[in-house]
Amino acid sequence: MAARRSKQPHDTFEELEELGHGLVDWVQEHLLLLAGAAIAILAVAAAVGGTQSWRRAQVDEASAAIAELRRDFVEAMGGSSTDTEVPEPANPERAREVREDFATRFSELSRQYGGTGAGALAALEAGGLYLTLGFPEQALDLWQEGARASDAGSALRAILESRVGHLLEDAGRFDEAARAHEAAGAIGAYPMAANALGDAVRCWLAADEPDEALRVYGRIESDHPAAKLPDYVIGPVQQLRARRGLSTGGPEADEAS
Repeated sequence: MAARRSKQPHDTFEELEELGHGLVDWVQEHLLLLAGAAIAILAVAAAVGGTQSWRRAQVDEASAAIAELRRDFVEAMGGSSTDTEVPEPANPERAREVREDFATRFSELSRQYGGTGAGALAALEAGGLYLTLGFPEQALDLWQEGARASDAGSALRAILESRVGHLLEDAGRFDEAARAHEAAGAIGAYPMAANALGDAVRCWLAADEPDEALRVYGRIESDHPAAKLPDYVIGPVQQLRARRGLSTGGPEADEAS
């Protein structure tokens, strides 16, 4: 729910001025009341400004925390703080212990800063570690939680939704996977939105929901007419349309697929 816009102090003073000199006597009689109102207005304005300042500080703190934790993870795996890739320790048991430790730490960070970009990144990191450790259920829970906490229009939320969709596919939960991919494809800030919708089409077909597959494919045609989709997405839809006597036109197949 959007927060109500509180009336600013200068708006109140302008309105009083417009009322003219005829209110002078009333103002003098109700000076204490007006003083109390002015204090309340200024307090609200200060609270709004303080909240915005606190929010910026929280975002900065979250970004610094995840950057530091990421450096600690790379170093614990035997790398240096400047490495862009995580090395693999020679001792498999050591590697597993480090991943278990940092999966927990990234999970805690994602919940501590839920709703921020850093929180979403922490959820992605933790989920990836849980997958490597062989715990897809934990990864799924984290990514779903991270997606719910993220801003509705953020690309990071789309990435989380897409990861959720692929995990649900792996579990054979194709209708749920399709919805997750659709959620990712509905976010305009996501550069891979058309591909996510293509994944949704594929999952709806796997779930034996041809009408849903055609519906989402229609969205791709209208919203992403220049999209290049894999032929394993386009082919089945064209066959389905042909069987129903519908036009087989649509997004171009990706020749590289």
